[in-house]
Amino acid sequence: MVPFSTLQVETGEPPLAVRRKEQELKYAVKVKATPDHPAKATTEFHWTTLSKRFTSNILPLYNKTLEYFTQSEVDNVNSPKIPDDPPWHLKPCLVDTSITGNGRKDENPLLLKNKALATIDTRRTKTAKIKKANIT
Repeated sequence: MVPFSTLQVETGEPPLAVRRKEQELKYAVKVKATPDHPAKATTEFHWTTLSKRFTSNILPLYNKTLEYFTQSEVDNVNSPKIPDDPPWHLKPCLVDTSITGNGRKDENPLLLKNKALATIDTRRTKTAKIKKANIT
C-alpha cells in the first residue's frame, strides 16, 4: 500500500490542514466583502476571543484569519462590481462548429488533428488577408 501523503505529493494536492486553512481564508474574505452578511460578526474582534481559552481545533474564525488580514494589511474588502448591463443583454459568443462534421470519434486521431489544423490554417490566412486589406 502507498501512503496517502505520497499520493498527495504525486498529484500536487496540498495536505488537509493547508486545504482547510485556504477554505477558511476564502470564506472570511467572502464574508468581509459581502455587506450585511449574517456571519460578519465571526470575522470581527469580540471580547470573548480574549476571555475564553480555545484549543487549536476550535479557534474562532477571527483568530484563525487574524494573521492573514494583519499581514496583508487589508482593512476593507470590496465585493465584485455588478456590471452595468445584465448578462442576458450581452451578445452571444459566436462559435464555429463547422469542423464537428468532418470526422467521427473512431477515426484516426492524427487524421482528425490534421483536418482541424487545416481548417485553422485556412481561417488564419483568410483573417490575415482581411487585415491586410483593411490596412491598405
